[in-house]
Amino acid sequence: MFTRSFDIDDTITAAPEHFAKLSKETYAQGGRVVIITSRLDEPDIRASTVDELAGYGIRYDELYMFKSFDEMPACPHVELDWQLQYLWQKVVYAREASVSEHYDDDDRVLKLLRRHALNIEVVDAKNIV
Repeated sequence: MFTRSFDIDDTITAAPEHFAKLSKETYAQGGRVVIITSRLDEPDIRASTVDELAGYGIRYDELYMFKSFDEMPACPHVELDWQLQYLWQKVVYAREASVSEHYDDDDRVLKLLRRHALNIEVVDAKNIV
């Protein structure tokens, strides 16, 4: 089974019809979809995000939202600046979810995944729009 993951802001929001179609195609091919967003995991933000994704027609199995800086998984790469260490959450969750293919618009995230998650195909969502 393969798993596709999508970022939300400037990825799904830039091409919602494309990602709704891609999520449906993924299920038709027997795959899974997870959403990995840097939006903070707070009840009101989660609720509005779930509603937003439903409005776009995005089907998904899991929604990963960022933990606060104090609660996030520790980044083993102390040489990274604090922003990259914060974004490290996407690498951790993508690995845990056994993601095969990740769509994101953030060059920093794309670079982290390409360097530290070699088994994940990384797709620059800026090329989709």
